[in-house]
Amino acid sequence: MSFWAAFGLGLGMMAGIFFLAWAWARKCDNYSLVDVVWAFGIGLTGVLWLVICGDGSLKHWVAGALVALWSFRLGWHLERRIRRAHPEEDARYVRLREVWAGRVPSAFFWFFQAQALSVVLLALPFLLIAFDRSGWGVWEFAGLVVVLIGIFGEGLADHQMSAFKATKPDPKSVCLEGLWRYSRHPNYFFEAVIWIG
Repeated sequence: MSFWAAFGLGLGMMAGIFFLAWAWARKCDNYSLVDVVWAFGIGLTGVLWLVICGDGSLKHWVAGALVALWSFRLGWHLERRIRRAHPEEDARYVRLREVWAGRVPSAFFWFFQAQALSVVLLALPFLLIAFDRSGWGVWEFAGLVVVLIGIFGEGLADHQMSAFKATKPDPKSVCLEGLWRYSRHPNYFFEAVIWIG
């Protein structure tokens, strides 16, 4: 399969999945689930491309395993958080409802489709890896180590924040414990570590 055919397949698949997610979110009256679909979507798209365009090399297997691990961990964490909060919607989406008053369903439809496009663009490195036929070397090993550090750090930070929120009834409380003590958004840091790896 050519690069552009694979890209189009990924884009079409994500447009369809995000359409179904939008319909489900509308039925549940909670658009927060877009975050879960986004996290799982990157892993699904990356693995799809590595399977249909890759040659089954070690590099392709490791890249597929890493994006699947990252995607599953983040998607599962977000799904649990959103399910526990339901029917309360994430504050970002409550605010968007206010901004888009009078056209909420259609505005969110296009928002979900924009998220589908972002998934495809963020998964693009895996399409490039799928077409890379070079062997496993020092850079690949270094990337593997960096990604694993990022996934572990992100998981630990999420766990620490969940534990903090469980003990603080005030939603405006600021976590100054664990990794969150050093940064308000350590997961942005660990996300950067993962993607650099």
